[in-house]
Amino acid sequence: FQIVGRKGVDLNEKWKPYPSTYLSMCVDDFPNMFMCLGPNSIIGAGSLLPILEYTVTYAVQATMKMQRERLKSMEVKVECVRDFDDYIEVSPILSSEFDRHSPGATHRTTSLRCVLLFRRNSRLIAIAT
Repeated sequence: FQIVGRKGVDLNEKWKPYPSTYLSMCVDDFPNMFMCLGPNSIIGAGSLLPILEYTVTYAVQATMKMQRERLKSMEVKVECVRDFDDYIEVSPILSSEFDRHSPGATHRTTSLRCVLLFRRNSRLIAIAT
């Protein structure tokens, strides 16, 4: 289904050739939009409950900030989306079986590093108003 953001930006088009988000839950040009289990959020093993809990906590904190400061909208800065995207880019340390059989392929992966970053940054940060 179609999701349209600021200035008519279509999320499907924005995410070509691959999706980029901030902490797997916010997208620049899409104010007041928070996702649970967005791109690069799912771990390979373990419980999804902590991820869901951190995501909802983040969205609630953002909503409380909007109410407290009487903001009409907020969205993540494009620089923060780029920084998070660079952080989760596949590195030799995180290489998978896919990497060994597809050298030079552009793709994203999840890792323990991403989960730790997500947990450490579950408080409200890097939001532009």
